[in-house]
Amino acid sequence: MRRCHPFFVMCIMGMMCVFAAPYAFAAKKSSDGPPPAFVAVTNPVKTTWQDSIAMTGSLASFNGITVKAEAAGRITHIYFSSGQMVKKGDLIIEIFPDIIKAQLKQAEAQLALSKTNYKRFAELLKKGFVTQAEFDSATATLESNQAIVDQFKAQLSQTLIKAPFSGKIGLKLISLGDYVNIGQNIVQLEALDPIEVDFSVPEIYMSQIKVGTKVSLKISAYPKETFDGAIYAINASVDASTRTLDVRASIPNPDSKLLPGTFAEVSMSLGDPMTVLTIPQTTIVYDPQGNYVYRVINNHAVKTVITLGKKIADNQIIIPQGLSPNDVVITEGQIKIGDGAPVIIIGNTH
Repeated sequence: MRRCHPFFVMCIMGMMCVFAAPYAFAAKKSSDGPPPAFVAVTNPVKTTWQDSIAMTGSLASFNGITVKAEAAGRITHIYFSSGQMVKKGDLIIEIFPDIIKAQLKQAEAQLALSKTNYKRFAELLKKGFVTQAEFDSATATLESNQAIVDQFKAQLSQTLIKAPFSGKIGLKLISLGDYVNIGQNIVQLEALDPIEVDFSVPEIYMSQIKVGTKVSLKISAYPKETFDGAIYAINASVDASTRTLDVRASIPNPDSKLLPGTFAEVSMSLGDPMTVLTIPQTTIVYDPQGNYVYRVINNHAVKTVITLGKKIADNQIIIPQGLSPNDVVITEGQIKIGDGAPVIIIGNTH
């Protein structure tokens, strides 16, 4: 048998190595798996939270009236400007009082005379110089004249229109020198601090409503501000057509930013504050078969099904079940991985 030359054998072996190398590399790469994915993580956060429901409401003043003229006559003084704040008892307008003053002076003169006659008849009755009927007539005259004086005094007081409570004056409806009749509108007066908000609560929450329950509201005029208050009145029955319970809350309003008639978004607290676990909304993978997140355990992504609660401030979601505060949850890079994939943490967003 003819022997092969050693050089020829070496060439054959070299060529076999060249052709086999790619397959060997591929086999090794397959056994190592995909390269690790770079991810950012966070830890679930414990926070104190109180459940609430959102409703719409309407603002109203605690006291709101149209001030009217209580006597007829010409306006001699106006003591207010449109839009100003007034205190209880402040003068608003004065109506020409001279005629009533003259009538009062005449009535007081008649009253003084009737008092003198009453005293004289009382002495004469003791001495038997007048009858009981004559004395009774003098008494009746005294009482009648006293009533007339009181009537004119009341009418005189009605020429001075005063604020019945503290509040904000609206736009004046009269001018100096105008003649007004009894009952004519003078100006609107609204008590603004505190102000009240009326809203309706679904009957399902009826057991959680009580006087003192905290509420907060927002209005479009001040979108970045929240106004806090508390319930002070609850209707005695549920509206049968809407199945809701009418509720009224008091809101401090020292700057008069809240005005009657304004539409408000109302939030009402439910139950007591509780400690909850939250994660950013961006960590959640939404799936009809069950929402989940990826936890990092031993440098690998572990798919973890979770229960979602309510969304609260700063895009945080309450997680009632599925996570603990010590878990490391992936916040960025979820779309590049699957369950069991190797990962490398490049940042913590906590």
